[in-house]
Amino acid sequence: MRHFGVVIVLGLLGLGACGGGGGSTTGSHTAGSTTGTTRTTAASPERTRLESALRASLEAPSSQLAGARDLDECVVQQASTLPLASLRKLVTAPTDRPVADPLLAHCVAQGKGVSWIRGAIAASVAGNLPSSTPPRFSHCMIAGVDQLTPAQLAAALQKGASGDESYSVRLGRRIALGCVQQPGIFDGYRKLFVSGIRATLERRHLPPAFVQCVLGKAGKMSPKTLTTLIQGGSAVENAYGQKLGRECRVAPSA
Repeated sequence: MRHFGVVIVLGLLGLGACGGGGGSTTGSHTAGSTTGTTRTTAASPERTRLESALRASLEAPSSQLAGARDLDECVVQQASTLPLASLRKLVTAPTDRPVADPLLAHCVAQGKGVSWIRGAIAASVAGNLPSSTPPRFSHCMIAGVDQLTPAQLAAALQKGASGDESYSVRLGRRIALGCVQQPGIFDGYRKLFVSGIRATLERRHLPPAFVQCVLGKAGKMSPKTLTTLIQGGSAVENAYGQKLGRECRVAPSA
């Protein structure tokens, strides 16, 4: 059966776009970078050049962070505290999450760029939901993303820096489960789930009576059962399908 669990993909929010073309420093960024300026006056020529390159790439129109001035300014200031080797890696290999994501996490925890990062996550969630997803569920998911706190977003980024996406997965599932349990959404989602079972059974050319038995039982699943299936993933879904199959083989008219 198809797994309908939802994962919030924070990996898309790394500094991957920071390696774009150059750009000039805007007035607003210069005005807010007193700390960075003070540090760079005593820095080595290479550090000064790298910090300037990072700022330019963040401010470039092609940068994902171009529309989040408070966030990219914070990232530049945090980058000024990095060891030179790490700063060099950030500028030359901006998709390196172990270096980039902790900077983002520190800034987001302070409330920098929260609206932007929520919007980016919501867009990712919307883009990864199946086209057959009930609209009310999609809207509920996006609304749930808007409720994520700076601390939750920062924790997901911090853990993701080491390749651990389990926290992000739990956040996504928590939102999804809360949405599924809403009465109006549950009915549509159960129909979607049952339609997936129907498609699987029809591909196997099984006896019509057996198919109708399985679909009849699946169509009566409770909100608790459905949320358990979503939370448990494909292994739990497969076990549930096997259970229905055993029941219908014993009592095909049930």
